[in-house]
Amino acid sequence: MERTRASLQIGNRWAVLLCIGSMLPLASTRVQAVDDEMALALRQNVVRIETEWKSDGFGFIVGERGGFLYIATANHVVRGTSPEQSGTSPFVSFFEDQTNYRAQLDPAGWGREEGDIAALRVPLPPGVTWRRDALSAAGVKERTTEVWFIGRQREWFVPATPGRVIKIAPIGTIVSEGLSVRLGTSGAALVSKAGIVGMIVEDRGTEVDATPVDVIQRAFLSRNLPWQLVPSRALAPESRSFTVDLTEFRGRQKAYQIRGNMTIQAFLNDLYFEINKTAKMAQFQYGKRWILEDVQSGTPFKDIGGGTDNRPLTDLNITPGSTLKARKLK
Repeated sequence: MERTRASLQIGNRWAVLLCIGSMLPLASTRVQAVDDEMALALRQNVVRIETEWKSDGFGFIVGERGGFLYIATANHVVRGTSPEQSGTSPFVSFFEDQTNYRAQLDPAGWGREEGDIAALRVPLPPGVTWRRDALSAAGVKERTTEVWFIGRQREWFVPATPGRVIKIAPIGTIVSEGLSVRLGTSGAALVSKAGIVGMIVEDRGTEVDATPVDVIQRAFLSRNLPWQLVPSRALAPESRSFTVDLTEFRGRQKAYQIRGNMTIQAFLNDLYFEINKTAKMAQFQYGKRWILEDVQSGTPFKDIGGGTDNRPLTDLNITPGSTLKARKLK
């Protein structure tokens, strides 16, 4: 009898340990989701670039003036590396609008020893939004700062696993390892948990070089080009999160933070791209083909969107912890 009781106790202890062990990957996944949240949130700032000689790269929005967006990218992306690679009007497309728009290349360019920087401008498309509070206030530290990038193989790809800054070269170049970049990633934003820290300019196999964002800022200001990026505020705590249920469109549930630095239009655009993965529809159809509804109260969110709704997401007065459901409209 005593042996049976002891066996049961040992069995129960093993069961508890197995249960805890099975939860660890989930906990790890959740931490990772929080860590890369800044990089995912900044996809709306990143543009894909296609040159006139059909070479690809990326860039990111740094300012706005007179109806134009201004973009920083790697100089070798838009000016090439050989005489036959030349042009002044590459195409850019946005995370929120993947139409190709013709951009204009600023005459100035900074070579590799100056940061490998170029400036583009493109008319602001309707419905495209971007975050100004995108810079890291913390900077980078050797062997401690984890970094991600935004952009690989023509997609707004963010790696699930971060790389790490291993050194700051004498000229200021940020050198990282463990980043799965590919050909065509040049010009992509290098992002820490706190915001943008640099721009990728070269893949050297196991190491990646990036130009620090303050070097890019000085280059733009020296040409009197607009620069409106500022240090990011801390992301909202998890207690201010809510969930959107996309199952009516054969999608999944997705968590969001209630943040004043996300616009209503950016929120709806992100939902549209999620819906469009499983249920194809044209953009800017909110209120016509689909709508959001608070599950608990049944209240629909009307009179929002339209392609240019730049009010902060906090204006929707979403209850923390609530669930919104995306519903089809007939």
